[in-house]
Amino acid sequence: MHVGDTDLTPVQVHQLVLNMGKHYVGTRYHLLQVNCNHFSSDLCAQLCQRRPPGWINRLAHVVEALHCLLPPSWVPALVTPSAPPSYGIEADDSPGAQGQAGRSRHVSRPKCSRSSHHL
Repeated sequence: MHVGDTDLTPVQVHQLVLNMGKHYVGTRYHLLQVNCNHFSSDLCAQLCQRRPPGWINRLAHVVEALHCLLPPSWVPALVTPSAPPSYGIEADDSPGAQGQAGRSRHVSRPKCSRSSHHL
């Protein structure tokens, strides 16, 4: 499924995934709140400022909203949400990254463009 394009270099994408891995660790996995669909949605948002279609993780969102109607043995205890994590990447030394080399920054990507990398 094509979600969008990114202007990040392969090195920046690698750094982003490493940084996201600090939040998405196996001990934090939760069937409804922190699953592989949440990771891929966050990754798409960081790469090209678009998330995959909502239907992809809709069931988890519905069950999360209605978890009180299900037996506790069916659904893990829900975790109180906190502030979303900030995934910083190291800027590269390319001409477009002048003055930012070696400085960690929050990933705020420009709008996806046709000249960017296909996801």
